[in-house]
Amino acid sequence: MKKIIFRFGLVIAIALIGFGLQTAHNQTLNRPVTSHASQADLATNRAVHTTKLKQVPTLFVHGLGGRYLSETPMVKPSVRAGIATWGLLVSVKANGHIAIKGHLTHKKNPVILLRFENNLAGEVQDAEWLHDVLAVLKAKYGVTKYNMVSHSMGAYAAVYYAERLSHTSDQPTLNKLVTIAGPFNGIMHLRAKRLLVLSNKLLKLVDDKPNTNRLLRNGRPAMVHPEYRALWTARNQFPATAQVLNIYGNIGDGSNSDTCVTTVSARSLRALTGHPAKRYTAKELHGLDASHFQLHNTNRRVQQMLAWYLWHAEL
Repeated sequence: MKKIIFRFGLVIAIALIGFGLQTAHNQTLNRPVTSHASQADLATNRAVHTTKLKQVPTLFVHGLGGRYLSETPMVKPSVRAGIATWGLLVSVKANGHIAIKGHLTHKKNPVILLRFENNLAGEVQDAEWLHDVLAVLKAKYGVTKYNMVSHSMGAYAAVYYAERLSHTSDQPTLNKLVTIAGPFNGIMHLRAKRLLVLSNKLLKLVDDKPNTNRLLRNGRPAMVHPEYRALWTARNQFPATAQVLNIYGNIGDGSNSDTCVTTVSARSLRALTGHPAKRYTAKELHGLDASHFQLHNTNRRVQQMLAWYLWHAEL
């Protein structure tokens, strides 16, 4: 009778977070972890789990105003096809505390969904939180290598993190980075409603216009905005062994953009990675489903590319 009640409680808990994990795999869920990624926290976490994972987990990072539901559409088809499995839900509170639910052991290509409670904090703060999250993932869950899929401002934060914050000994190794609709050299515009809640610092990122910029022969944009300069000055620190897939959209309305990010801004990533062609791949998608938000919500080609690039599987 106690086992029945316990299993029913797990099902209800999983339904509430909308994560869709099977009950049989969740009877061993870890207790939530709360951390500032301090040295004391990490020392304690190392004692909990030090076994290296056999599978490389993939961390999903949302963009400005995003949440878990911004990430699940990209990977749900792979989970349904048995290519990947749900692993962890990671929530970073506004005060920096980290809460984690789920587990990674005995998982096939485990997926980690990351949510910033303050999803308007900005790209630099997001990068710092990424550092803290990955420190905990390495110390507690034995993550020594990982993939990362990032959308929009999350893509910028991922590159900023990779350049400036990923080289300390408490960080796992970045294996593959996928950036989707990354505004590396500015944002063309945002919806008026979103602009109303942004700080002056974030509003300064809305500094790009359609068909006014171009890439030089070295891949650097002719007009360099301040946010790109921050990445450019640290470009030589981008992890030399990481592979990069840069996905961006062009809806075909003459703006050469995905409605928010111009193709020039997105393509300017190549000059930051320092990789030969075999380690850097760029994919421009066309059509209405290549808009900034549809790229991560409904675009089937994005889902297929992720399955192949991350796990060498076809959807």
